[in-house]
Parts: sequence; C-alpha cells; structure tokens
Amino acid sequence: MLAHVPISRLDEALRGTAPIITAEVTSPVGPNVAALLRRAAPLRGLVIAANVPDGQAVSAHLGPLAAARLLLEVGIEPVLTLQCRDRNRLALQSDLLAAAALGIRNVLCLTGDRPAPDSGVPGVFDLDSVGLLHAASGLMAGRLMDGTSLRPAPRFVLGAAAHPFAADPAERIARLHAKADAGARFVQTQYVFDVASFARWMKEVRAEGLHERLAILATVGAFRSPRGLEFVRALPGVYMPPEVGARLAGLDGPAFADESLRLCAELARDLLAVPGVRGIHFVAPYLEPRLPEAIAALAPLPEQPTPAL
Repeated sequence: MLAHVPISRLDEALRGTAPIITAEVTSPVGPNVAALLRRAAPLRGLVIAANVPDGQAVSAHLGPLAAARLLLEVGIEPVLTLQCRDRNRLALQSDLLAAAALGIRNVLCLTGDRPAPDSGVPGVFDLDSVGLLHAASGLMAGRLMDGTSLRPAPRFVLGAAAHPFAADPAERIARLHAKADAGARFVQTQYVFDVASFARWMKEVRAEGLHERLAILATVGAFRSPRGLEFVRALPGVYMPPEVGARLAGLDGPAFADESLRLCAELARDLLAVPGVRGIHFVAPYLEPRLPEAIAALAPLPEQPTPAL
C-alpha cells in the first residue's frame, strides 16, 4: 500500500488527469540565495514544481542540490536536474542519495550539453540520460550500480528530456521508449516555438503509445532580451519559425520582454490543446517574477482533448 502513496505533488499530479504546470528557476552565479528566492517566490502556489538547472549554459552556478533544498524550505517543490557532463557514475549516485536525504523527490535526468572544443571544460559522460535513469531506478530497487545493497531504498519521481525537432528520428521517438523503459515518468521537451510541427511529432508519440507511458510537458520560453532569444535559437534541436523572429524584431528592453511573455502565453495555450500533451514547462531565465502573467493567461486551464491517432 505504501508504494501507492504519492511522494510529491508532482507524483500526485502525474497520477491524475489535470494539466500540469512546471517552471524553471535559474540558479545564480555565486551564493546569492536572496536572488534565487526572490525570483522563485512568485511561483509559489502557481506551479506543481520548479526545476533547478545543473550547470546551465555549460557554466558554473549555484549547485542544484543546494538550490533544490532552498526552494523546498520556502514551500516550492523542486525538480532536481542532474546531468552527466560533469560527473561520473559514483558522483551521480552520491548526488541521488544526497537528494533523498534532503527530501528532494523529483529528479530530471539529462545527458547534458557537450562543452565547446575551445572552452577548456572536459566532458565526463560516463553515463548518458538513459544510464542515469537506470542508475536512479536501481537505487529505488535497493542497489547501487556495483551491486551493493542499500536500505532503505530511496523513492524518486524520474523525468527526462524530449527532442521533438531532433534531426535523428531515433532521438525523437526511440529514445523516449528507452527513457520510459529506464524509469522516466515525465518528459520536458526542448523549447517549442512551432506548434504545427510539434503537433506532428505528438502524432508520432501517440501512435507509439508514448503519451500513455510518459507525461509530455511542452516547454515554452520567455526572454528578457534579444540576446537570450538568440542563445536559445542556437541550441541543438530548437526550431524557431521566421515569424517568431519577425514578431520580436526591432524590440528591446521592456518592450521585448512584454512581447516575449505574450508569445510564451499564446504558445502555452495552443500547446495544451494538442492531444496527448499533459502540461507546460515554463522557462524564463531571470524573468521568473513575470511568469505568473503567462500562467494567468491560461486560466481557466483548458480541458485536455482525448488523444487520437
């Protein structure tokens, strides 16, 4: 009976049918806890859970374990992001055990972005996201990767990334099966700016029954400046239609942020209407205090359409 008791709000939401809203809170460069909590505070009560990233943009920020615990202490359920770029399997398993000890239940398992050749940062990549999911699932079964038993076994809600616009068809679909097989229960997609193309991908997802195995959370973004938008446009697997760039062209400062937030809200509502989508993941680096505006634009949350092939 204990196994059926939800261990987090996200766990409970995944067991239900209502749309799921999550967001990301960018960790600061440096130990400025006040800045982190100030940007996170407006999300309290509006999102099911909030991601804390791990070395975003291949740069050093406040560690995700500390950030996740800080959010938990102020009543915001965290999703701990762990990526394989900077740690080997021993460090990753240790971080998972530390998360369990700190009361952190939700974990997003990522391979991580590869450092630029001229960055001077070596990539570890002892595991990839599927390997990390298997490692976390093994801990939940009471064993380390070397076979060592541990008691009590931790409990996690595991998630992963999805790449609707990846050039490799295997990355779009086949790896989702692998991630579900390895223990993932939800996925947060790469940024979505093209609803029509995303809907075609979701048709593939539904045809494979993956929407029944994984809660698909579509990611939308809002940005403070053209620089942030251009950074995202260059990320692998991001497709930005020309009309998006045209809509934001010539804007800067508050006008750019305002229009970016309006676009974010429009995309979120359209994506929630795509059959099989369980929710929206909002990312607005350093613009988090304004995310309630985009979330409010979804109210009342639309009914989820019945998935069809």
